[in-house]
Amino acid sequence: LLSTISSISKMILRLSTILAATGLGLLSPSILVGARQLQRSTTLDREKQKLDGEDLSSTISSNSRLLLHRRKKAQQKKELSRRKLQSSQCKSIIAIDSISQAMSDDGEENDEDFLCELVHGVTLPIQGTKEQISQMRALLHDGTLVSNESTLEVLQEVEMIDGMAVDDDDSGEQQPAFSSLMQGSVSLPPGDVNVINSSDGRKLNAGYKVQFEGKSPVLVVKITDRDGLAVEGNADYISDKVFGTSGDDINPAKGFKDCSFDKFELTNEYSVDIDDKLSAPGVLEVDINISFESSSQSAIRSATQQAVETKLGFDLPGPFQHVMFLTENCYGNNCGWAAYAYISGWLSLYKKDNYIK
Repeated sequence: LLSTISSISKMILRLSTILAATGLGLLSPSILVGARQLQRSTTLDREKQKLDGEDLSSTISSNSRLLLHRRKKAQQKKELSRRKLQSSQCKSIIAIDSISQAMSDDGEENDEDFLCELVHGVTLPIQGTKEQISQMRALLHDGTLVSNESTLEVLQEVEMIDGMAVDDDDSGEQQPAFSSLMQGSVSLPPGDVNVINSSDGRKLNAGYKVQFEGKSPVLVVKITDRDGLAVEGNADYISDKVFGTSGDDINPAKGFKDCSFDKFELTNEYSVDIDDKLSAPGVLEVDINISFESSSQSAIRSATQQAVETKLGFDLPGPFQHVMFLTENCYGNNCGWAAYAYISGWLSLYKKDNYIK
């Protein structure tokens, strides 16, 4: 409408100019004054509309920023609601000891670290204050805390992705999905460490018994991550280096047998027939769908254990007295070890070729 009015006023003024130039006379003064006022009015209205539009754009922009801020806060709140801190009891506490990649000059031994064994074979580092971890080590050394037997209450933070998995060890409690457990954390409650042991002398984790004499069935697991990284050497090479199956005279199996005067022997002969699953005597190869470079040790152990159990069709440790996980390398922080193992447990993990050193 403003555009039409403005065009009419311009036409009137132009017509007046033409008439004056041709000598035909002028339009009446009142018409000219009205046309000029109309033109000024439409110009002012246009400028006002422009300013109003800018104010409107500014308001819309401000509202958009506010809306984005609210959406971001809502998303953060949703993410926090997906994380849950719950109190639970470890199936067992596992003390782990490691061998340094380079021995210290003073021969000082590494301090033990501790894992909490949860459902699905997941083991997570136990976090606590410096005083609490020192207390746990003291309890381990005086026999109060028995690795792979004792347990305790912990606070477990889990991310509830993939919903809730229901089922686990017949406890009746809802448990987070396996993928969530691998990403969670476990910490000690404030105060002194309260170790729980069986009151009647039974092992709380009775599925495994340490063997000190006789033939000890050992399974070696070569792990390949999603990027194709794996320890060097094929399955036959690894079998020879651990068991001497192709004539290698310097191997762990021979070493244990000779040093124990034939009282203790590592063997790749098992009480179950899994020959069709093995790539070489005593060696199983598995793929995991996570990366060595970006995954924690807990995630690597858990993914590997799940892959082994799926391939063999039974839970670890099964018929094995010991299981050796071989990884291509360790990445990130806290990688100064060559290997580590569960104390009084069935698992050890080696990086690079340290399993033959």
